[in-house]
Amino acid sequence: MWHDKIDDADPVSKELAVVHLVNLLVKTMGYGQTDEAPEIELETQKSAKILRVTDAMIVKTREEVKEIMDNNPMA
Repeated sequence: MWHDKIDDADPVSKELAVVHLVNLLVKTMGYGQTDEAPEIELETQKSAKILRVTDAMIVKTREEVKEIMDNNPMA
């Protein structure tokens, strides 16, 4: 319910923080419902701070998502 509006949630659970951050991550990779990928600094997001996600973790996750998507015939 709050995956796009984490600031409206009270409280923000760790599960919501994960969903919010992953939602933003895949959108910035071009896997969203729009033609243009938004430029979002993931490391500055509330969800990243709650989860203590580092830049290195974001880079690694992007690589893993890209590999999965590139190797998935349904993507």
